[in-house]
Amino acid sequence: MTVIKNIEDKIAILQLNRPKANAINEEMVDEILVHLSSIRNDDSIDGIILTGNLGFFSAGLDVLELFPQSKQEITNFWIKFNQLLVELFSYPKLIFSAITGHSPAGGTVLAIMTDYRVMAEGNYKIGLNEVAVGLILPGAIGKVFQYILGPRNAEKYGLTGKLVSAKKALNVGLIDEIIPLDNVLEETKIRMKTWLKLPNYQQRLTKLKLRDSIIKEIKQNQKIYTQEIIDIWFSKPGQEILSGLVSKLKK
Repeated sequence: MTVIKNIEDKIAILQLNRPKANAINEEMVDEILVHLSSIRNDDSIDGIILTGNLGFFSAGLDVLELFPQSKQEITNFWIKFNQLLVELFSYPKLIFSAITGHSPAGGTVLAIMTDYRVMAEGNYKIGLNEVAVGLILPGAIGKVFQYILGPRNAEKYGLTGKLVSAKKALNVGLIDEIIPLDNVLEETKIRMKTWLKLPNYQQRLTKLKLRDSIIKEIKQNQKIYTQEIIDIWFSKPGQEILSGLVSKLKK
């Protein structure tokens, strides 16, 4: 079990659970998708909080597991991962992130697809460093990154692959609040309960209308976005950088 589900006060807490870094693999993606599907039509649950373990929300994709896989296996993974991102971004119920520590790359990707991000105070890093590890920002991720940061900041941070502190992330709008680590989840629950006091139907409809053009564009171009990342993953420069990253991680 890579995701632990708990229900508290009509809120589903989905805790990523692949200690210690919560690296994302196909099993985790599958489990999150199953939970989202079951919660979607469950009237006893009004919202979802995605969280991690103390010190790590998620360190991103499990490159150690993914790198040796075949082209077909990696393609299948990215099809599912892109499906998860669309599901999170277009989900009718509220989804908040309680970011309990480091959240680079894929960890940031999951978080930016949610509606509100509360990050732990401390020496933790967040950001999209895909370029730095030999990848690109696939279309879906880039579109949402721009939606959150604005075109110029998205370009600046995307092209440099820079990871930033919680304070810097707050300043540019990547996260919404900073809370001491021990209180991140509880404070995120409080924020969600405040939002849920508003009329749910109107709130959900407004969210989807505001995101409508991005959601449509992402859905229409999913195959293209998937092929883009596969091409760069298996390119010679991509393989060289990923191989170096794998060697570094093994050490």
